[in-house]
Amino acid sequence: EAIDVSHREIETLESLISQGTDPIRDETRLANGLSTLARAISIHGSVEESIELHNQAIGICESLLEQSPDDVDVQNQLAISLESVAMRLHAVGRTEESLDAFARALTVYEALADGHPDVLVYRHRMATCLHHQGAALNEDGQTEAALAVLRRAVETHESVVDGAPHVVKYRSRLAASYNNLGLALRKAGELDEAILAHERAVQIREALAAQQAELHEYMDGLGTALTNL
Repeated sequence: EAIDVSHREIETLESLISQGTDPIRDETRLANGLSTLARAISIHGSVEESIELHNQAIGICESLLEQSPDDVDVQNQLAISLESVAMRLHAVGRTEESLDAFARALTVYEALADGHPDVLVYRHRMATCLHHQGAALNEDGQTEAALAVLRRAVETHESVVDGAPHVVKYRSRLAASYNNLGLALRKAGELDEAILAHERAVQIREALAAQQAELHEYMDGLGTALTNL
């Protein structure tokens, strides 16, 4: 169903583009629609097809930035699509391509976060990209590189939470980053520091579960954190 909806949205956007009313906005939305479809297909269909759709979205954004290099919406969509394709490339073992896409995504996110320090969502997305990159490095056995990236993810997520402590998704992602840091520390043999990281993840998850008791995802997250501890 999600795939059918995304296909229909893309058809609508392509029709709007052909009318030429606001091509940059419409093509940015098309890139977003392609990445949304790609994520659905990666779950229900072919990862390789998903990668191809993400690459189409990246191509659209790169072309738009040649016309309008300072457009933050296009830059943001480019970073989102790059991060998404990096995760799919990692899933199929295309490690070098994955790391290159992560690096390119981070370059864009960093520029957005530095250029717009009051827009926390850019820093949040940058931290989330670091979180995903660090997890991928850890899975690939690049433990030292993973630790450096995951420490930076935690530090960046902490700054985001400090800026908006009431936003639940920011605190949830911070807990996930502490959890991933703990796993990498454990793999590196740094058991005392790993325990501290997992304890911090548990503290955050406990607070979230207490405040959002009706949402099972926070109870599940607490269970995962306690298991890792």
